[in-house]
Amino acid sequence: MPTIVKEIFTPFTHGGKVHKPLVLVFILINTLVLANALLHNPYQGYDAADHINFIKAFALKRAIPTCADTDMCYFPPLPYLLPAIALATGRITL
Repeated sequence: MPTIVKEIFTPFTHGGKVHKPLVLVFILINTLVLANALLHNPYQGYDAADHINFIKAFALKRAIPTCADTDMCYFPPLPYLLPAIALATGRITL
């Protein structure tokens, strides 16, 4: 088995065997997260506009937004990176 595959599956093994309940819990939790991401309206919520503005500022300036750009300046920028790249390349519109 290639090394990268071993590294990915190592957390799900115990005593050399796959720990099936752990794999099941992992799949269930990530299915719930995926369903939430796909079904949730990103414009809904009390601070949704601020998050959208953070993504727009990140995409347009190609730099981490400051407090002058958005009220979400205290958030770590990593979760906004993928949507900002998609916005900057024209894959999505906001």
